[in-house]
Amino acid sequence: MRGRVAMLGAVLIISVVASACQVVVPANKSTTNLPQESVWPGAVDPPYLCCWNSQGQFVTFSFSASGPSTLALRYSAGSGPAHRKIELDGSVWLADQAFPATPDWSSWSVLQLGANLSSSPHTLKVWFDAPAGSSNYINMDNLTVNAGEPAAPAVAVAVGYADGSQGLSPWSGSPATVYVGAPAQCCLTHGPANGAAGYDAGAVEITNTSASPETIDGASVSFGGGSSPNFFELWYGLGTVDLPIVLPAGEHLVLTTTGSFDFDTSDLFGEACHADSGVVPVIHVTVNATVTDYQDDHQVLNSDGADLASCPGDVAESTPFTLLVPGAQPPAAPHDDVAPSAIGVATEGRILTGLDGGWNASPPPAITVEWDRCDGAGANCVAISGATGPTYRPTVGDVGSRLRFKVNASNSKGTASASSTPIGPIASGPPVAQLGQVASGDTSELVASTQEISSDFDQSVTGTATDFEFFARGAGNAQTFTPRLYLVSGGNGPSLVAQGSTITVPRGADGTWYVSPIPAVALVAGATYRLALEPSGVFNGTYVGAQTGGPFSFFVDYNP
Repeated sequence: MRGRVAMLGAVLIISVVASACQVVVPANKSTTNLPQESVWPGAVDPPYLCCWNSQGQFVTFSFSASGPSTLALRYSAGSGPAHRKIELDGSVWLADQAFPATPDWSSWSVLQLGANLSSSPHTLKVWFDAPAGSSNYINMDNLTVNAGEPAAPAVAVAVGYADGSQGLSPWSGSPATVYVGAPAQCCLTHGPANGAAGYDAGAVEITNTSASPETIDGASVSFGGGSSPNFFELWYGLGTVDLPIVLPAGEHLVLTTTGSFDFDTSDLFGEACHADSGVVPVIHVTVNATVTDYQDDHQVLNSDGADLASCPGDVAESTPFTLLVPGAQPPAAPHDDVAPSAIGVATEGRILTGLDGGWNASPPPAITVEWDRCDGAGANCVAISGATGPTYRPTVGDVGSRLRFKVNASNSKGTASASSTPIGPIASGPPVAQLGQVASGDTSELVASTQEISSDFDQSVTGTATDFEFFARGAGNAQTFTPRLYLVSGGNGPSLVAQGSTITVPRGADGTWYVSPIPAVALVAGATYRLALEPSGVFNGTYVGAQTGGPFSFFVDYNP
């Protein structure tokens, strides 16, 4: 190893000029607005940076290195898990990086991050940005840069998804396996085990690949991009088996739900067959006080970013344990795990909805959609100009044709397309418009009581109502719904103007639009109407579509 150290103003530049080199950049010699202290022992480069819990506080390390490298931040977090934004060379690299808790302020851990660096000077900025999720106190000792191929971790890390009554392999009771999680729980709401006790949860497998025991100090999983919740650290203080543990050579550690489906990581954006969220889960594994991050680029833990169990045609989200490498995973072109689907009444003027299905890729794919017009046999399909959204209302030009919903997925590795089964032929019909929420919903709400659910909508033109449609997916029991239409008038409360025929959503049924005829009643331009469903049934009944923080997915068809 040969190195050169030079002071440029207040910035320490360390240049690495040979492969497989290691240099240490002290935090107290880097650009920062943080105070220093030496209260707690254990720092390698005292005084360390301290008292770090306010918006805008930062430290910027400067160094030179090239090629695949490990950037290791030595820190302590005695108050519990902390989060920070990390920028590499002036661009956001990790918006909400977790720093797992240390036992106390005298204990120090190393957060290890992998990067492929160009041959030029670099900066690594770690800062507190509350809107991005930064939280809690942290002390910072130094940055160690390992240029050249990073050292292989002493463990192998894999992720999977258990959806059914049996779990994955290895699992509870498997040979040479330490299982940290709950037994099968009641009750599954979909698939062949509907209503039975089972698992609906992500899972992390850590295997000791070394020839000696290794201490697994901790493990946590971060999600971003609006996921709720967005951080899991479940495997501490459980009783007889929890972290940290000493894992013998060759043995497996399996971490999964600890109760009440608390690691159900597929529906962090709501239980619905929504578009791919693009969120990449990050698994933080601490071994012998060194933290290594693994990016679940294939979105195994969050089910292709779309909650596949809610997609028509899917029976389970189960994915076997898939091995991860530290950092980002190798690129892989998109392919569809669950085919797109098209649902709705195949009649001129009636709303059709397309669901994207599930797409697996590394990195997650960019998605575009289109509606295609096919001949009466469903062949010779051509894209419909301007029809590039999740809903489409057939026109007179579609009568006699079949329509399909096509999804195009692409990333840096390639492009793939898949289409729904063509729907139709489209029948002719009178002019029809819709009052309400015609989208299938960003999420779905489990209807667990007989309380009426409703949303208000403003009517823009005069018309005559014909029927009531709502989007729903069956779960653990059949459930019936009675649609109602109210006029909401100033000061007098809503008054019932029409009631539809009762509709039954079968147990475990795929998500679709249900149609209930209602009496022909006049809709007045400028008036506000309340669309409502009165459910009957019990818990694990039905999932009704909804927009996040907005209206339920139902509407009234009317003749303008």
